[in-house]
Amino acid sequence: MEHKENGSQPQDNKQTMPQADGTSAHTNAFERGRQALLGLSQAFGFNGGLAALNEQKHALQAAPSQDNSPDTAQVDTSFNIYSLYRGFNAAANFIDALKLYHAGVLDRTQKAELDPANNLMPCAAERLLARWLEEADLLKELPSHIHESDEKPHWPQMRLIMLHHTGMVYLRIEEFPVPYAIKLRIIRIEAALNRMLMATTKADTQLTAMTEQELYTYTQAITDAICQQHNVCNYADKPNEAHSNPNLPHEWQVREAVSTGFETWLLPYRFIGLMRSNVARGAVALEVELTPPAAMPQSYWSDDVHNVLPTSQYMRNTAASTYALRLGILAASTAFDANEAVQQVYVAGVINTSTARSCRYSVCFTRNTFTSVATSSLAQLQESYHAFGAALTLEDGWLAPCKQDFFLEDELFCPPERYASIELSTRVLDEKSAELLGTHHVSEFGINEHAHIEQVAEQLGMHLGTTVTEHVQALMNLAHSTSSFTDSSAVTSATTSPSNDDAAHSSSTAVADAITRTASKLIEGTLDAEDYQTILEEFTYGDELSRVREKAFTLFTQGKNEETCRLIASVLEPLETAHTYNPTPQTPWRHFETYTERALYNRTRMTDDALSTPRLVPAAYYSCLLMYASASVRLGQLEQGIRSARKCLALNPYDIRARLLLAGALEQGGDQPGAFTELLSLLRYAYSGDSMGIGLYRLGSYMWKRNQPRVADACYSKALQFASTAHDMAAAELKALMEEHKDSYEPVQIDEIDAVLQDNNIPRDVDEDIRKSLHVIAHTAVDEQLFELASDVMSNLTNLESDEILFDIDRSLEHAPDA
Repeated sequence: MEHKENGSQPQDNKQTMPQADGTSAHTNAFERGRQALLGLSQAFGFNGGLAALNEQKHALQAAPSQDNSPDTAQVDTSFNIYSLYRGFNAAANFIDALKLYHAGVLDRTQKAELDPANNLMPCAAERLLARWLEEADLLKELPSHIHESDEKPHWPQMRLIMLHHTGMVYLRIEEFPVPYAIKLRIIRIEAALNRMLMATTKADTQLTAMTEQELYTYTQAITDAICQQHNVCNYADKPNEAHSNPNLPHEWQVREAVSTGFETWLLPYRFIGLMRSNVARGAVALEVELTPPAAMPQSYWSDDVHNVLPTSQYMRNTAASTYALRLGILAASTAFDANEAVQQVYVAGVINTSTARSCRYSVCFTRNTFTSVATSSLAQLQESYHAFGAALTLEDGWLAPCKQDFFLEDELFCPPERYASIELSTRVLDEKSAELLGTHHVSEFGINEHAHIEQVAEQLGMHLGTTVTEHVQALMNLAHSTSSFTDSSAVTSATTSPSNDDAAHSSSTAVADAITRTASKLIEGTLDAEDYQTILEEFTYGDELSRVREKAFTLFTQGKNEETCRLIASVLEPLETAHTYNPTPQTPWRHFETYTERALYNRTRMTDDALSTPRLVPAAYYSCLLMYASASVRLGQLEQGIRSARKCLALNPYDIRARLLLAGALEQGGDQPGAFTELLSLLRYAYSGDSMGIGLYRLGSYMWKRNQPRVADACYSKALQFASTAHDMAAAELKALMEEHKDSYEPVQIDEIDAVLQDNNIPRDVDEDIRKSLHVIAHTAVDEQLFELASDVMSNLTNLESDEILFDIDRSLEHAPDA
């Protein structure tokens, strides 16, 4: 898990603008975190924290104030941890802000001791936070040299954020690389800040009223009780029967539950974990990064002397081992709770430094005996792990390096068939999955019409000889074998759709043409018999359309637009005359750039009985058509460019390139309503944050030109809320817009953006039906083991929603075996 900020992050750029006020945004973020922290406190059986924190809520909008007492050094009860952390968040230099806080607490403490009648004593929480930060080496000079880097060591630029799901803080490092020694200090500082946040959950007690002893003992009690969270912190939604297939292994449910745990466990240290699962085999694999002894608390409360004492190295070692083993049990219990089909959970605890990786325990827990684990002490934890045959030994109280008995990419967890070719698949989905995905046939998610010939080329490559004669013989043998395969495939055609039959016939024709073309060139001597790569490229991509696309692209990138149009026209005109790829109700030719686009189209087709199963146009044809449109517009031949762009969109309405090209051509030709309509269509077909950001950015430019600065401002500002490649351009143009119109319009405030867009009928987010479809497709594709489809959809979902749980699910999807 690498924490990523949610969708509000890009809006931070607006805080640099004259009209921007980030105070409310920060307050809302920390208020959400406060509520999340309160909600999670019940995980430890510690109730009643709400009343305590509500006493502090009034201070969220104001800095702490002091009340002077003329008699004695009374305790300052105005301390508000959320207000303090909000100040850390807004600081230009986070480390300097921490040092300033530390110095301020020490200064106020000394003044209260020297002149108690005129000064308030900082409360125990304030003083203890300052102590914990000092123990985390906040004030200690950085080493003069670190062997990992030739540069002089320095604190990296970082920012404090409050995590959406837990209310804990996370120090986001914004400068890399970071030497391990400095990263360790950052982890310790982060832990000190979170430790004090944990103290705010104590039942019916204000933080400012807690004593030093209470703060130590209570936060340690929470750390000791982390394993209790698995029963409470699993907020993954129960399977929605309408949006899932109960007949399949619940891969999504397990991954969602574990990912939810990763993001909602209330832990004193940052958590980094990875997972893989194969629910059909009942197996889950988890790898968790452990916190080393150096990050453990440097002090503790001693009941014997009734005071704070420094911890020894051995104490820190055993504390780190105890925490590490409890973390493994928490992770395993969450996986077992996810679904009863999970029978084995493999867990490895690892330490990662800048230069090395070492495993510290490796274990396979089994469901039937997992209830016997005991977690009260390190000795009990060791005994529990050893009962499962764990590789685990202690040296001076700390887990020693050991052999890892499994790896996340093992075939048990990552069966290679998950990445079997979609285009070449003969799988037929059951009725429920077909209902959810819009098709019965896996091959109808395909986007690569060259898949079959690429497969045949691989077979050819294994049988090529060393001479022209041997190569030609291999091609003839291939012709015979593919012909036999085509004849026999007719027997199984009952399991395929009519469209697949047409596609198979087209593929067979393409293979026959490739065989003839390649053999002829070998015989003619235009292909070198010793250049195997060129032979296979000719076989696969030697058709006229592919060759023209390659040549045209070179001309196009050189700015030779007339030559580009002339070359492409030589292949497009005969196809246009014959209406070869003109979409019709009987043969809806289509082109898709991504599996997500094809899946969305399938679900649209599911609700429209008039839409037939599409055929795929050659990718080379679509590329030529798009280049032809673009080159025509560059030449000022707008009608020709508009006509070709519309043909592209008839083949693929999701293509943002064709949509922007068409809108620009219409705007250039004076059809402003038409341009506006196309830009709105771009947003209505958008399925990612990138598409939304680009579309809104382009609408901002359009509105600026139409002299509507407030609408342009709202478009640019909304674009900044999406993770988009247009982000920097939108920020720059927004700044320029505000400079140009600084005296002529009232800049749009953050809370006005959506209203301005709504008043102008501009979509503010991805269409709800598309968003819902993305979730349904991702869920079903994971359960159906269609990982090429699932991975593509998840990349768009995470770009759109920026939710940490979705990021973890996405990371749980392994890459293709040879990727």
